[in-house]
Amino acid sequence: MYSGRTGSFIFTIREDKMKITKSMNNNYNIVNKNKNQINFKGYTIGPDEIWTSTGYSTSGPGGYVSGYKVPKNATPNYPGAYPNKYTKIYKAAPFEIIPEEIYKTHDYTIRDDLRLSQIQKDYKNGYNNFASNAVNEQKFLEYHTNKYKKQSEEHKRLIDGYKKRMEFTTNDSVKQKYAIRLQKREKGFTESNKQMEGYKVPLQNAKERFKVLKALDDKIGEIHKSYSEEQYEQKKLMDYRNPFTEETQIKEKLKKIKELEYEQSQAVKNAGNDLKPFQFEQIEEEKAAVRARYDVKINRLKEGIKNLNQQIADGKAEIPNIIKKCGIIRERISQLYKELDNCMANVEKLYKAKYPNWL
Repeated sequence: MYSGRTGSFIFTIREDKMKITKSMNNNYNIVNKNKNQINFKGYTIGPDEIWTSTGYSTSGPGGYVSGYKVPKNATPNYPGAYPNKYTKIYKAAPFEIIPEEIYKTHDYTIRDDLRLSQIQKDYKNGYNNFASNAVNEQKFLEYHTNKYKKQSEEHKRLIDGYKKRMEFTTNDSVKQKYAIRLQKREKGFTESNKQMEGYKVPLQNAKERFKVLKALDDKIGEIHKSYSEEQYEQKKLMDYRNPFTEETQIKEKLKKIKELEYEQSQAVKNAGNDLKPFQFEQIEEEKAAVRARYDVKINRLKEGIKNLNQQIADGKAEIPNIIKKCGIIRERISQLYKELDNCMANVEKLYKAKYPNWL
């Protein structure tokens, strides 16, 4: 599966990736004399299945796996890579220096590095939640900080224990045994503290990066909210200028009134037919009762038409206010874009000062 990956083009891909990944660790001011001191290490994942439905379900009975796909941010490690059942994807840890062997044994690589150039390209194209990348970096650094903190505390606990035992023993051989263990733990204690200390500056940088990226995200969110508000007002403006819904309802009510008036006339005409002609008063009372029942329905519809006409009039009266409000919103959006550029300037400043390898 991994044959046929030689050639200058493939070598260029790997060489460029190695240059990028090797530069990542320079963001951390950690003294790394021993290569095993800092363990930036990712993990392997497989592709996602694509299910096709043959019935009411896209999984189990009635569905089948028709193909495979990889995440959008997965980059191929060699020309011609395509997702299949056996595809291996390497998800790198933040700042990880990916070994050459990984590129040989995996089909795709995923990096979570958020470069300044990417932010500059996308920050005006809607909400991107850039700050989440700084959150991931912060969690990564906090995890390692806590790991070395626990190691340091364990070393300290054992150091104190060995010292006490050495105080209470008179056996030289036992003292020598504890001295060796003590020396080993003191070395471990020093190394753990050194590692823990090394993460302080990167962690502070991550917090600062979160702050400026969050400000950028929030400003983009304000712009998006303002655009939505303007769209809402523009929709109202269109509705007030062309009250299609109200006019349609009025036509329907007028039609219903005509129908009821016709029904009323027929019902009044037939009222009292079962009475004798000399029962004139009873006949008139029955006709009046029928007429009154229909008048209630007709008057209710007329009242509805009156209210709809009032809504149309109120809407037309509101048009100047909406036009003015839309103008204010557009001015606000223009100002927000200026503030957005200021937020972007803060991001650029921090990246150039603290993340020179992520430009």
